[in-house]
Amino acid sequence: MKNSPGPVFTIAMPKQADAEFGCAVLLENVQDPGNVGTVLRTLDAAGFDGCVFTPGCADPYGPKTLRATMGSLFRVPMCTVENAAQAAA
Repeated sequence: MKNSPGPVFTIAMPKQADAEFGCAVLLENVQDPGNVGTVLRTLDAAGFDGCVFTPGCADPYGPKTLRATMGSLFRVPMCTVENAAQAAA
């Protein structure tokens, strides 16, 4: 945003969740922050247990992603794994 009013408040970063979820989505190389945010918002609305990120995905805490999640970022547990195939297994 070009004319941001600045920070309104600060929060502590959420802790990374365990990599074991009952019903989760694995994101591999999703590089658009808006898409990552939309996926997290959808997971929250659908009641999924979490989201697993692989290297190459957009930063889930980036400004554009945060805007797209509309607050769902704080309700969906997330973790990052190095290998998508092992995480899926």
